[in-house]
Amino acid sequence: MKNQIRFRVHGRVQRVRYRESTVTRAQELDIVGWVANCADGTVEGVAQGEEDDLVDFEIWLHLGPPKAEVYDVDKKWESAGAAFTKFTNGRPDSVQTGSC
Repeated sequence: MKNQIRFRVHGRVQRVRYRESTVTRAQELDIVGWVANCADGTVEGVAQGEEDDLVDFEIWLHLGPPKAEVYDVDKKWESAGAAFTKFTNGRPDSVQTGSC
């Protein structure tokens, strides 16, 4: 059964290739979902996959790419919602942009 993490990453996470690196890490772990910038300087997203893979992904969110400085990660574990087919950089059309 697939699980889901809804996450928001705080710190120096924009203009440091955080989103692109997140997509790469998610693909390595066979995780689907999305990641996007927020107007307040954070990065948010949804990740779906097997629990063990999501735990590894959650650890990576706290680290990020080399130039990032992650201060905190808000996360919420949920049952998987709408099924995604891949991990994308940007919100799907079905997600309201007001979530940030």
